[in-house]
Amino acid sequence: MNILDRILENKRWEIAKRKENYPISFLEKQNRNQPHTSLYKAISTSKFSLICEFKRRSPSTGIINTDLSPDECAIRYTNFGAAGISILTDKKYFDGSLKDLARAKNSTHLPILRKDFIIDDYQLTEAWKAGADAILLIADILDLATLTNFYHKAKDIGLEVLVEVHSVKHAFKLNSFKPEMVGVNCRDLNTMTTNLNWFEKMRSLLPSNTICVAESGISTKADINFVSGLGYNAALIGSSIMQDPSLLNDL
Repeated sequence: MNILDRILENKRWEIAKRKENYPISFLEKQNRNQPHTSLYKAISTSKFSLICEFKRRSPSTGIINTDLSPDECAIRYTNFGAAGISILTDKKYFDGSLKDLARAKNSTHLPILRKDFIIDDYQLTEAWKAGADAILLIADILDLATLTNFYHKAKDIGLEVLVEVHSVKHAFKLNSFKPEMVGVNCRDLNTMTTNLNWFEKMRSLLPSNTICVAESGISTKADINFVSGLGYNAALIGSSIMQDPSLLNDL
């Protein structure tokens, strides 16, 4: 069993427990107090954008930074000029939570992306109620029917969607419903290693007239210039600026 299999196994258990404690009927009665902010608009109205991420650790890196808070990072990223903020909400493998997302949302006017392993439509409702403006759907872990269903359900309840693809094998799914925002993640889900050359290989496989986001492995101005030159509209950057927040000054 590789790391992705273990993450998904734990995610299924985690969701089952949350459904017991907070049934969907309970979630649906909760009020969302924050206005929706569009990640799509924030990216599409700029020549090139950065989505900055908050995460304490990851399976590939281990502990990244446990000292910074989501509120502190949200304020820092807002002042930096980020287009949006990505919040890791997986608990076991990333030390994240929906509380982190809510704290970030309450500290900024920027759109908030919930980054997690979404495998159940229950997660769509809880993301919206927690204050997320957009969610990540990973094409490589969802069959086409489920991916399409989750995409439209998310849009129906007010969430924008960044559809992420890691491999050529799953890129065909993007052409069936042409999502507004597509992310290419250059991390191999089996080995958890990154390869920036993957961005070039995948770029031609993406639907036309869609916002394209480069994810993972990006840490320098040179990396940003590389993906921008390939025609990407934005980059998501996380581990490097969590490990050393001063790197924002160099981007």
